[in-house]
Amino acid sequence: METDRVTADRVTADRVTAIYLSPQDPDYFKAQDRPVALYRYRLDLVKP
Repeated sequence: METDRVTADRVTADRVTAIYLSPQDPDYFKAQDRPVALYRYRLDLVKP
């Protein structure tokens, strides 16, 4: 999910980051190509 909004004095964005296991991880095959963690961020930049 990515949502960006831009106005003359503000930039707002939503981001989701998915974390996957590497093949070296012992649980790599248990995860079956699914993310093991999701992080959601909201960014607001406001012009002073």
